[in-house]
Amino acid sequence: MRYSSQPSSLQEGDGSEPGASTLEPASGCLTIASRLYNLMVMQSLDTAFFALADPTRRAILARLATGEATVMELAEPFDMSQPAISRHLRVLQHAGLVSRRVEGTKRPCRLQAGALDEVEAWLDMLRKALTHNYDRLDRVLGQMQSAVPATTKAKKKQTATKKDRSSAK
Repeated sequence: MRYSSQPSSLQEGDGSEPGASTLEPASGCLTIASRLYNLMVMQSLDTAFFALADPTRRAILARLATGEATVMELAEPFDMSQPAISRHLRVLQHAGLVSRRVEGTKRPCRLQAGALDEVEAWLDMLRKALTHNYDRLDRVLGQMQSAVPATTKAKKKQTATKKDRSSAK
């Protein structure tokens, strides 16, 4: 990230020394706060998409959508061991999609409320951008279509006048 160290244009009475240098973002650069926010959100999205990329983990989430379940209950429909299911659950927990609680000797798992809110917000942002682009494309195509009949009429008129001139000779 580039920063410029130019003298600031401070006004008198603000408690600053005249001619003091301040760190201001150079033109065209993102601020540190927005970069950190984007980094944190993108890491969260990467973790969520990584967790959702595996079909076994998606199936576990689908099962947990019907209600809480223990690791053994989650392992039943799969041809894999309980430790393998536990590893999948750890990935889902790390992504914030699943939570576990202690209930005696059992540790039931459940979907985490609002776990996919960031993913949904990111997809909504993309959906809005695509809708805006398609609307813009529709306007351009509409302008092109309205221009085509006008040029077609002009060409037909030119052709008709040429035919009239040639038939008049």
